[in-house]
Amino acid sequence: MSPARRRKAVSSAAISYTISERHACRVIGQYRTSQRYKITKFPDEDALTAKIIEFASIYGRYGYRRITALSTEPGVGLILSTIKGLRGYGGSKGSRCRRNKRSAAGYG
Repeated sequence: MSPARRRKAVSSAAISYTISERHACRVIGQYRTSQRYKITKFPDEDALTAKIIEFASIYGRYGYRRITALSTEPGVGLILSTIKGLRGYGGSKGSRCRRNKRSAAGYG
């Protein structure tokens, strides 16, 4: 179960059974630091996401490091972790799986 779903489960358990947050976290198996975590969104994150998707649709097989290198224009300011987190959006094909070659018969 994801941490967000566990947060909801802890909140509903604490309310419905009238128990403390600490006890509900222990029962469900959620750390209290994860329970109290607030998601922060940067003000320019939507613009960055649009730029990443634009680069990914133009350069389909480029990785997040290459897209970051492309985005060194002034004013773009893409963050490496943002690009890495948005893998798979907007036409980014990622890397292909490569199959291992089978060994010759009788050699392992």
